[in-house]
Order: sequence, then structure tokens, then C-alpha cells
Amino acid sequence: MIEPQDHYVTTPDGRSLAIRDLGEPGAPVVLFNYGYMACRLTGRPVSGARVITIDRPGIGSSAPRPGRMLLDWPDDVAVAADHLGLDQFA
Repeated sequence: MIEPQDHYVTTPDGRSLAIRDLGEPGAPVVLFNYGYMACRLTGRPVSGARVITIDRPGIGSSAPRPGRMLLDWPDDVAVAADHLGLDQFA
């Protein structure tokens, strides 16, 4: 089993974003969005997949984003995907 890799990236607005990369490099990528108040550590490896989890703003090791809205989340996902060099994911 491949050990999880944690990444920390700075968003364009200066916040820190925590990302966990689990699974097989080169395998299809799945972005796992966990439930309320959980964090990136909730994700588990899945055979034949590369699972990516991201701490939402103010959760785990990601910095808060005061006034955030649900529609802000895709921007953070794009930052994570760019940092990891992901062209596509589910």
C-alpha cells in the first residue's frame, strides 16, 4: 500500500489549503468530498483509484475563509487539482 501524501498549497487569496493524496499514481482520480465537520483524514485508499481529499476552509489544516459560500468550493478544488497536476477527476 502506498503511504498517504499530504500537500499544503496557498490559494490566490493567501489562505493555506490542506490536501491528502491516497492511492496509486496514474490510476483514475476520485475527489472524495467528506461529510460535515470531517477532514481530509477521513478518506481511505481504494484499490485501482487515486483518492484525493481536501480540507474545507476552517476545517483540519486549511485556513478559514470568512464569508465563504458553497459556490466558493470549486475554486479551492481547482487550486488543489492544479497543484497536483490533475487534468481530470471524478
